[in-house]
Amino acid sequence: MNKLLHSTGLMLPLALAGLAVASPVSGTPAAATGDLHRDYDYLEAGRRSPYRLYVPTSYDPKRAYPLVVMLHGGGSDENEMFENTDIRALAEARGVIVVAPLGYPSGGGYGNFFPIVTTAASKQQVIAMTGNQVASAPKSVPQPAAQARSPSAAPEDYIEMPAGLLNDPKSAEMSEHDVLNVVKQVQGQYHVDAKRIYLTGNSMGGCGTQYLAARYPELWAAVASAGCLVGSWAYPFRRLKDAHLAIMYVHGEFDHHSNPRWAKALSKTAANNGVETEYLMVPGGTHGSAYSIAMPQILDFLLRHSKG
Repeated sequence: MNKLLHSTGLMLPLALAGLAVASPVSGTPAAATGDLHRDYDYLEAGRRSPYRLYVPTSYDPKRAYPLVVMLHGGGSDENEMFENTDIRALAEARGVIVVAPLGYPSGGGYGNFFPIVTTAASKQQVIAMTGNQVASAPKSVPQPAAQARSPSAAPEDYIEMPAGLLNDPKSAEMSEHDVLNVVKQVQGQYHVDAKRIYLTGNSMGGCGTQYLAARYPELWAAVASAGCLVGSWAYPFRRLKDAHLAIMYVHGEFDHHSNPRWAKALSKTAANNGVETEYLMVPGGTHGSAYSIAMPQILDFLLRHSKG
């Protein structure tokens, strides 16, 4: 395992390859296409870790394919993104490979480096799950411009959940590494275009998308986060800007776990920091449904971008 450097509160890898701790690929032949359930030996965890994979039936190993990595929400697993969205049909039509890792363990959060702005409804869930008392939002939280009240989350309904509250450091690290391992697994089995690897997720997966975008900006061509608002005052937008990494923020009109007002403000802050960004409000969308509804637009946004 490579040593890690600390910079402005963010753990920076010396070499991305050194973080992957997967064993050689075994099992299903690489030529397999369609909806696939796979796993690999996750040496750090001491067990096999599952992931869900979709490969277009028209797959031709002579050409390079875009890869979309999808991160599930808290309390779910690698199957959520396949069962709750039309991603299989969309991947088939657009000719992209899609993979959903477990993020071992399933509630690991894919890393947890930044505070999250959420609502009172989420506060109660966190207290129930962790026993932690979440403090009210500090005065340092920047106030977005006033606008009409959200039907489900009033403008003043916000609290800060400090980084690391939802998971212990070891789980966060193992979850993060699992995502990288799965990317390397797919790269070893299929012809993936290294300039067109994308990351997206909802809820906990949306938080993980923003975490991993800042941690490994050189890996992703574009990212799309839904249902999660990181603290803009703590987020290193400069890392996305320097890597020319575009980000899309997706939010449901009736999301009761995070305030739509803050999602728009977060996108604006990203733009003000020189990051290419797009904001999508999903009319009628809830915390769970907005992501599924917006999946065609999410893929369109991602596939417009390429590294370099």
